[in-house]
Amino acid sequence: MIFSHLSASDKLGKNNLDELIEIQSEIINDDIEEIKGKLQNVNKKIIELEKKNSESYRKAIEERIKEKDNELKAHDAAKPTPVEAPTDETAIEKNKAVTNRISAIRERLPALNDEIDKTQKSLAATKIDIAEVEKVIQTIGSFERQFDNLKSEIQPIFDKHSLILKDSISLTINKEPLASLLKTKQDQSITFNQAITNEENTGFLDKKEVLNKELLQLQEKLDEQSRAYQKFLDAKKAWEEKRKIIIGSEDKEGSITALKSQISYIEKLLIIDLNKVKEGRKALTIELFKKKEEIILLYKKLFDPITAFIQNYGTLLSEYKIELDVDLKIIGLIEKFFDHVSLGSKGSFIGNPAGIEKLNHIIENHALDSLEGILSFLDDIILNLQTDQREDQKKAKREMDTQLKKGYSVLDLYTYLFNLDYLEPEYKLKLGEKNLAELSPGERGALLLIFYLTLDQNDIPLVIDQPEENLDNQSVFRILVQFIKKAKEKRQIIIVTHNPNLAVACNAEQIVQVSMTKEENENLISFISGSLENPIINSAVIDILEGTYPALNTRTNTYKVIERTTQEMGI
Repeated sequence: MIFSHLSASDKLGKNNLDELIEIQSEIINDDIEEIKGKLQNVNKKIIELEKKNSESYRKAIEERIKEKDNELKAHDAAKPTPVEAPTDETAIEKNKAVTNRISAIRERLPALNDEIDKTQKSLAATKIDIAEVEKVIQTIGSFERQFDNLKSEIQPIFDKHSLILKDSISLTINKEPLASLLKTKQDQSITFNQAITNEENTGFLDKKEVLNKELLQLQEKLDEQSRAYQKFLDAKKAWEEKRKIIIGSEDKEGSITALKSQISYIEKLLIIDLNKVKEGRKALTIELFKKKEEIILLYKKLFDPITAFIQNYGTLLSEYKIELDVDLKIIGLIEKFFDHVSLGSKGSFIGNPAGIEKLNHIIENHALDSLEGILSFLDDIILNLQTDQREDQKKAKREMDTQLKKGYSVLDLYTYLFNLDYLEPEYKLKLGEKNLAELSPGERGALLLIFYLTLDQNDIPLVIDQPEENLDNQSVFRILVQFIKKAKEKRQIIIVTHNPNLAVACNAEQIVQVSMTKEENENLISFISGSLENPIINSAVIDILEGTYPALNTRTNTYKVIERTTQEMGI
């Protein structure tokens, strides 16, 4: 009906309202999908930080620290037993050349280890650079393909109006600098790899292996006391290196220092980072909601012709103000929410019907068709998932993933909640300030009928079955009659009724009386028709609709007891 009131030019060559809305909202929907993609990435970061903020995550780290502390204690207890250095001057002099070489090797090995560590770090950083550059090149390639698709899509419009596409839009892409950078990084990666180890055995690891072999050979040349002392030095060095690894540093994953650093981050910085990322999600949610509001404005623009058409019925509608509106309607939120969240898991939403009632209560407390309402709703939902808001639970913390059904993740739930797909535009027919659903059955029936009689552009016959149902006679006469008479001007109206106001007051051109005679084996249905001027039809109207002439006469005479003004009598 809305589509029928649009001008041919406003229909943009489309066949129905859905097609028209689809083409006009296409760009907005593309923007919405882009925002959803960003939300997906932000939600992943939030989930990662929330996991680190959970009690179970912290407890796991603390347990690992205890394990590492115990490992360190056990390692300290296993410190190599000291061996006295040789004191025999003759043996010392004899082994001088060997021990000097051993000392030189021992001094060289730490430097080699530093070189290996430094080169491995450089290699890792270079591989990250390579991955980043390759991703940029792939992203540019994808953008280039999108641009080509865009050109193909809009080229016919330019051809239609004899325009040259490149005069309006062009794209210059030069991948040479990136290709050159990638080649440089790949060469660096090869160089670092070869510096660590290579076929010529000239890498740092190769040199380390040679030195270790030489060290063992040299130690075998020593006397027993000197060999024992050298083995002690080796064992002590290995012990010190392992101890250093256990203690580690902030960048050595799994070490005591790194684990304690994680605890420090959780205590001091995590909540700051989490709130910052959540603010980013809030900004994207606001952007997404505003896009939905743009679609609402698009819908409203489409029923402007209907609004103008209704205004033309100003006199008839002076006491019966019909309005069209568009708002965001909640679609399937409760069902979809509990597709993800289990009613059997400990938390705010445990139990049926208690969990469902809880969600309903949250929905009712927030106006989801407003920006402020949707933001507070999402905050409330997250609060109820992260803490148990039941009265006897004292807001105990709950981990979200333990409340989800098998096969669903926190990311799935966040994606559903923050994509706002449960908010869809809906046309609303209103009587004054009341929505259709808020009206009584009689008001609702009358509103729908008047809306249809007023706005339907068709001129084909219209059949209405007992439109007076749930309406008092005054409403029938004051409201329905005038609209039916107006609709009669452009189309044939056929009404099934038991109300004289409709049959008589609407100036029916023809009345059909249907009667049924019940017999033993069959029912006989008969018809008579004619205008009110036909005596038979006139009598039938009085008998059936007025309850016989005496009944009509009695009512008329009774009403005459009180004098009425001509206005009251409709004269």
